[in-house]
Amino acid sequence: MFLWDLRNTWTDLVIINGRARHPQTQGLVERGNRTLEVALGKWMQHNKTDEWSKGLRPVVYSINTSVAEATNKTPYKVVFGQSPRSDFEMWKIISESGISDEENLPGDFIDIFDE
Repeated sequence: MFLWDLRNTWTDLVIINGRARHPQTQGLVERGNRTLEVALGKWMQHNKTDEWSKGLRPVVYSINTSVAEATNKTPYKVVFGQSPRSDFEMWKIISESGISDEENLPGDFIDIFDE
């Protein structure tokens, strides 16, 4: 239904479903999927949970900020040319506090973060 609404809103929209045109590209996609699957599995084991969606953000962040041997750079830096602008400690505090929306940030959040 969502895609149909998009199609009605943007009449020039073209939705293409398919595979990569080159087998080599498909192999890279499969390797990336496998990396994500293994890392997410380890996260789920470590956190004793089967709710994989809760681990998706920290796992993808970890993958994107790990230095690759081939390039000696992180995937994030290869794509964007800079390191990510987020701070792991800040996200850790937010996660441990159970904050799920910026509206729920305490007024003294910056003071808490600076402690």
